[in-house]
Amino acid sequence: MMFDEVGPDCAGEQPGMEALQAWMCLEHTLADSGTYVCKYISGSDPPKRSFHAEGRAGDLSGYPLPMSRGALFLVGHAEEIGVQEVIYDRRIWRSTYQEWRKFTGKDPHTSHIHYAINWQAARRSTEAMLAVLAATKGRPVTQFSPEQLTQLKLVVTATIREHMGDLGHTSAGKPVTPSFVNAARRAVDLERVARKADVGKAEG
Repeated sequence: MMFDEVGPDCAGEQPGMEALQAWMCLEHTLADSGTYVCKYISGSDPPKRSFHAEGRAGDLSGYPLPMSRGALFLVGHAEEIGVQEVIYDRRIWRSTYQEWRKFTGKDPHTSHIHYAINWQAARRSTEAMLAVLAATKGRPVTQFSPEQLTQLKLVVTATIREHMGDLGHTSAGKPVTPSFVNAARRAVDLERVARKADVGKAEG
């Protein structure tokens, strides 16, 4: 599988990355903590661009169990989706060595998952990326427009923030309670939220 090193320039949002990030929020009950940011890797010397700077990386926050499952999903389906790097809980996985290794970077990534995809995946249209994900998990998500996906992602993220507070301080002392799981599942009622997105679009 391809591993595309990061270049020197910022490149903006990529459609495949944005679709994958939205889907991960819905499928794994995780909050969107960002994709495209034109920045360097923290602590890199000499300075090196982050995959975020090319719009090929995403950060996902939440409770420990959903984050662990999300990280394992990304690694387990890396070839189909085009994932080339996952960092979570002091460990890093890359497609170049196909195993988890100790991560020694400045940020231990205990409060969020960081993942990056290759250029082929990043440049897919929203519809093409969703088709890959639907085939992987068997969910009919291709029926939703990019606008609906964005709305769904926002609802899930808002629900998780309501139950967890500041996502910058996620895991410590926060149990995975049935009330949280049930509320999050209600937030991912795709038909209900999709209808809400259509109403909002019509009113706009």
